[in-house]
Amino acid sequence: MTRTWPVSLLMFAFLTVGYGVVHVVVSIWAISISQAVWPDSTPSELLRVTDDGEALIQSYGRGKVTFRKLDGTPVPETLGMFQKFANPATLATQNPGEPRTWRTRIASFHDYQKPATCWYLILPPNRASTAYFVGYEQPSRRLVGYIGVSGFSSQLPTVEQSFPITTSADYAFVGSVASTQTINPYAYANSAEPNADNLDMQYIPMANARADAVWIRSQGTIYEIRLGARTVRTALKGLLEMRCLAQTSTDRDGKTFLELLGRSETGLLIIDPETGTVETVPLEPVPRNGYESFYQLKDGRRMLVHHTTTNRHGRSLQHHRISWLGEDGQTARTEEVTLDYTYGLQLNPSIAFSLACPSPVVAVGALFIAPAFTPADSPETQTYSGRVAQFFAEAWGWFAVALLTGILTGWTCRRRERDVFGSSHWLWPILVGACGWFGWMGYICLRPLPARLPHGQWLPTTPEPNPALGTEIFA
Repeated sequence: MTRTWPVSLLMFAFLTVGYGVVHVVVSIWAISISQAVWPDSTPSELLRVTDDGEALIQSYGRGKVTFRKLDGTPVPETLGMFQKFANPATLATQNPGEPRTWRTRIASFHDYQKPATCWYLILPPNRASTAYFVGYEQPSRRLVGYIGVSGFSSQLPTVEQSFPITTSADYAFVGSVASTQTINPYAYANSAEPNADNLDMQYIPMANARADAVWIRSQGTIYEIRLGARTVRTALKGLLEMRCLAQTSTDRDGKTFLELLGRSETGLLIIDPETGTVETVPLEPVPRNGYESFYQLKDGRRMLVHHTTTNRHGRSLQHHRISWLGEDGQTARTEEVTLDYTYGLQLNPSIAFSLACPSPVVAVGALFIAPAFTPADSPETQTYSGRVAQFFAEAWGWFAVALLTGILTGWTCRRRERDVFGSSHWLWPILVGACGWFGWMGYICLRPLPARLPHGQWLPTTPEPNPALGTEIFA
């Protein structure tokens, strides 16, 4: 049966896509099995700071944790594994133009009352960049009410009564939920002895903290919300230069006190939420990318670490610039280190893509489509062309293998069409070459080889008419 060209092309597309899906699934499964059998031996590295201000590199690989100093000197296990580490405060330096996701639009809190109420701070996308609290009683899930700038209300706050938020850098939580943008009103301290089996944790209550307290920075004003009492208080005004809000703890007179942190363009603002006093520590200008960690050491000294994350060849690299601050706030010493903190089993994208998807059309399509969904992690990737260049740098091997596969399969298809089928058309070689290995498999399933004669020639698909044998004379 002779197929028309539209039918042949439709069948070719169906066979190519079908085989491609099966091939990718089997390849991913095979890669996962190989990584489980032969795991990556490269350890994951993290920067840890002890409570006396010493920076250590923690390495974790094959179930073993080791520590070393910045100069590479190993740290004995009794001094490293059971060392007391300082708890950092994260100072985000987000791009103000970065679009928000639902993860940054909703945060949950607890008022620790009986019956308990769960409060959610919601930033709807259609309310002129304003946020409000909504509370639900547990376990009945009954709507309790709302909290806005004016306090508690049984009605949904209007835009004017909500907390104004203009940029993502102006959007921060500090309160009873522990995350990068929120805090627990307790400081953490390690209480393990050198001969302990595990590194235990203990909670140290802060003298001026409450479990139901939430602080929000909004257009230069810090609001203190007491979820238990359902009240709102303006803690401080006039901090328009402050970019973010975080927390730290300090020891005074044998007690631990909560302090709020704000990063301005040229300094660090340390705020006492009870009295409203502000201490300014001069710092270098805010970096364009990454984030900062602030450490309040037990002897009163301070440290600031700037982190920049990049992805190279399937591994996540983090560059740390560590600054020890003097009593006057000036930088006394600075060191830099780059660590590989990739967690789990990883494979070079070039190798993985080459094995799973050797197709030129897929590789070229991914080169222009994937960067549109890739977040920027450095100044070079702020633009679309920069992300395209980064994607190509990470997966250049895939493009090379896909292009070579396309050339070989297209050339083989051309020879097959000419020598076997006697065709001079370039349609099939171009299609097969563009689709690579997937196109070749779809092509040979669509156009299988004809029968072969004993003397090595191919039997044509369309039989030729029998030649005339001469003149026959009938008597």
